[in-house]
Amino acid sequence: MVYGVEVVLPIELEVLSLHVFLQQFIDDGTYRQDRLAHLDLIDEKCISALQHLRVYQERIKRAYNKRVYLHEFEVGNLVLKENQQITRQPRAERGNFAHNWMDPYIVLSKYGSSTYKLVTLEGVEELEPINIIHLQSFYT
Repeated sequence: MVYGVEVVLPIELEVLSLHVFLQQFIDDGTYRQDRLAHLDLIDEKCISALQHLRVYQERIKRAYNKRVYLHEFEVGNLVLKENQQITRQPRAERGNFAHNWMDPYIVLSKYGSSTYKLVTLEGVEELEPINIIHLQSFYT
């Protein structure tokens, strides 16, 4: 549609298509009522599709959350930080005896629900905060 006008190809004027043929016999009163009824039906279908989508997303969320272990750390907890230089390498290159986790760190502060600022045991503060997926509890 261009500026509210429906496109009619020149070939459709010579060889009448069903679209052009029906346009000649449209009664304005019934056409408007039919069009409004059709638009109402489209709204109902959209609402139905949104409800179906929400139910589907909730079902997927429940299935995913069954397998997820949510853990949080408090300020002062000891954690191990993932050695990302090693874990990002292909397994064949890093070898079997590479350390996947670095020495323990202390949680200095918590940003939101999944980002933490760390400090080493010697008191050296890490430059950037780290996400919880790269941390593991340290048990002494």
